[in-house]
Amino acid sequence: MLRRPLLIAPLALALAHGAPKPDLLPAYREGLDAMSSHLWDIAGSRFETALQTPDLDAAEKKIILFRLAEAKIRDRDFAAADKVLADPVLKDDPELPFWRAQSLAGTGHLREAAELLDDKTQAPDAPHRTEAIFTRAALEEALGDSKQALETIAPLLKDKNPAIVESSKLKSAVMLLSLNRPADALAMLPPDSSVKGIRATETSLLRARALLATGDGKSAAVIFAGLLASKNPISRLQKRDAAIGLAQVQLAAGERVAAGDGLLGFLRQNEGVPNLGPAFEQLYQCLPPKDIAPNDAILDLLESWMPVPVIPPSMSLLAQDPPLDANRPSRDGAETVWPVDAPTDNDFNIQALYYRALGMRREGSEIFKSSSRKLLKRLIVEYPNHPLALRALWELARWNLEDPGRKEEAALVLEGVERLAAQDSGEGSLEAAAQITAAHGQFLAGDYQKAAETLKDVADSLNGPARRTASLNAAASMLATDNLPAFDTFTKSSGAEPYSADLALERALFLAAHRNPEGLKALDQFIIANPSHPRLAEARLACAHAALEASVPDLALAKAQLESIPVNSAVPAGSLALAKIRVETRSGDWGAAVELAGNFLKANPDDPRREEITFELGNARFQNKEFNAAQLVFQNLVAARPDGPLAQPAQLLAARSAALATVQSREQSIGLFDKVIAGKGSLADLARLEKADALITMSRLPEAIATLEPWLKAMKKDDPLRMTAGLMLGEALYASGKADKANFDKALALYSGLLADLPEDSPRRFQLQYRIGLTLERKDEPSKALDAYYSVLDLTKAEQGQVSDWQWIDNCGVCARRLLEDAHKWEAAIKVAKKHAALPSPGAKEAGERASTLKQEHMIMEDDDDLMPGR
Repeated sequence: MLRRPLLIAPLALALAHGAPKPDLLPAYREGLDAMSSHLWDIAGSRFETALQTPDLDAAEKKIILFRLAEAKIRDRDFAAADKVLADPVLKDDPELPFWRAQSLAGTGHLREAAELLDDKTQAPDAPHRTEAIFTRAALEEALGDSKQALETIAPLLKDKNPAIVESSKLKSAVMLLSLNRPADALAMLPPDSSVKGIRATETSLLRARALLATGDGKSAAVIFAGLLASKNPISRLQKRDAAIGLAQVQLAAGERVAAGDGLLGFLRQNEGVPNLGPAFEQLYQCLPPKDIAPNDAILDLLESWMPVPVIPPSMSLLAQDPPLDANRPSRDGAETVWPVDAPTDNDFNIQALYYRALGMRREGSEIFKSSSRKLLKRLIVEYPNHPLALRALWELARWNLEDPGRKEEAALVLEGVERLAAQDSGEGSLEAAAQITAAHGQFLAGDYQKAAETLKDVADSLNGPARRTASLNAAASMLATDNLPAFDTFTKSSGAEPYSADLALERALFLAAHRNPEGLKALDQFIIANPSHPRLAEARLACAHAALEASVPDLALAKAQLESIPVNSAVPAGSLALAKIRVETRSGDWGAAVELAGNFLKANPDDPRREEITFELGNARFQNKEFNAAQLVFQNLVAARPDGPLAQPAQLLAARSAALATVQSREQSIGLFDKVIAGKGSLADLARLEKADALITMSRLPEAIATLEPWLKAMKKDDPLRMTAGLMLGEALYASGKADKANFDKALALYSGLLADLPEDSPRRFQLQYRIGLTLERKDEPSKALDAYYSVLDLTKAEQGQVSDWQWIDNCGVCARRLLEDAHKWEAAIKVAKKHAALPSPGAKEAGERASTLKQEHMIMEDDDDLMPGR
């Protein structure tokens, strides 16, 4: 749920707009080389070096500044990008709005970004016109306005460039599908015969999805199956989407086992490969909806794929920003509790762990429920920077809270039943009242099964409204036990048939509360089928919440349901306000969320959901960069409910707000982090890491070292946070090495110790070797640094096949080559570049190109065949 990617891909096209003069600067050329290898930090440093060139004129400076801004944007350092774009020389430049919009989009200010991409940026002679149109359309789609996005992209459908027209048609088809207009999407797609290369596969996938949406599952299945069996080039992700599509066809046809077998086969063939999360999610849908066997084949295979305990990757705790709920997009700064980054090296295994936990929960037994909770806790602790950690946290919250809002409503209805029964005359009614009172107590004590049995018995002795209410609450109590089969059996009994609509609503509410995708569908069906039901407003509100909590939030549906609730409806005011606030937060309109939450709390200070709304207010102020105000909101929340479920995350967010507000408050943040640490709760270790990170940011390096060093020494070697804390301590030692060169040696000893404790086949060793190389360079030991970098490039074929993240290897390749080039050792630099180019890494192509360039520049004659990547 999760860091928000930049909304556009075509930014790299802007590189073609550079004037020739900067191309003569070595630093500028190296920056472009680094950009092509996705080494954004190195590119930025090279462009900054190029800006120091004497006698640059305004035009040359503009070119370099825009490239520097792009590097910062791609590196997600949006604050630095804004500073670059604020340079006076760029004022009034027609290219400026385009880049400012990219920075705003990256920080989640989607509306402001879209407004910058106005008619001027989309004019035929505007720089980056095509990219500006694509970007604005993407922003509008992200804001939930796919209809407007279609209108924005429409001019490109008539462009003179066939490639742009083709791309526009494909993007338009995607939007039409999201608007549930599959027939229009089919009409929009170009003929298969006119599309070549990777876009041909993309077109086929879209065509199959549209056919499936129109009900033509057979035709869709032929396309999906053909793509899976194709010998033509097709990316692994496209094969993944084809496998998912075929499974969806089979599920729609009732072939659950075949769908599961197909996905299991695909995952077996790609075991260990990252980015297969959607396939795991679809596999989860192939589990039986009820009565899952403990030894189900899917659950067993997921268990075999689960990871052994590992050390999580490094976190830059104040630079990453997960959302409180997994469906909310990540924004700039630091948003909530758990940091989110790209999937880790063992993403495949983590996906298996997560969906194994969800599947075990569906099995229903207490043993499996307990085990599923333990699995999710393990995911959160061991992989806190994986996107699924947030979803696991959300699931745990839902499971542990057991929907207390719904319980309170059920208790109130039980009280109403008791009053109705007490009004009846005769000994039978008195006995019924006593039974209902007993059931009421059983329910509040958490003995839902006993309450259900009592209420079911007492319903037979009542008549009229009392019988109806007792029957409904017997069913509600069954749902509270997570016993959906018993509920379904009860709804089919003769005594419950007159209340079928009410029971259907209870079932839909139960599914929605458990985040079952069928819940949203069931609520929608109930609303359509029962337009005059007395609980229609409640159903609409629940439907809005379910739409907002879906894996892909449906803002349009949520808004439509909320707008259809009459003003004077008897729905909980806090729940209604919370839904409206979350519509704004998911739209990125933080100012509107602040206003809604603030006004509601002022008018309703005692509402049962005031804590959640207060937390939303603090989060919205934080996202709106009102850090002082956010800190105050969070601290007041902690003071009001120091033992509440939101107290600990609020305390941590108060500390984060202080760290980002002012220089003075940054000092205060240390004390706030200490309060979280002193609480010894589940977030204490995270607060300790964030405190150290804040100290490093404030250049209070000795204190950061004093915070981390004893903690690290006390850790066991298998502690999941040991690598994270170690890398942060190494960062502090490295940064303080200028003042005390002995700290360079301490950093090297630390990295060597961490390296020695890693398994020989651990991919984390590449990152450590990169850090070792950087430290040796700072010690002015380039030959040793070169050795550290170069050792990473020396991989066997078997080792190459196990690498899933080439970032650190490519970094080492670039650094090794740079050291040799800086020393004018051209032949050696070419050899290193060739060795890098022979690896199947993203940076191999650039390395091969650099080797060729060096040969030509320095007239070194070698066999050109050796320079081909992959040889």
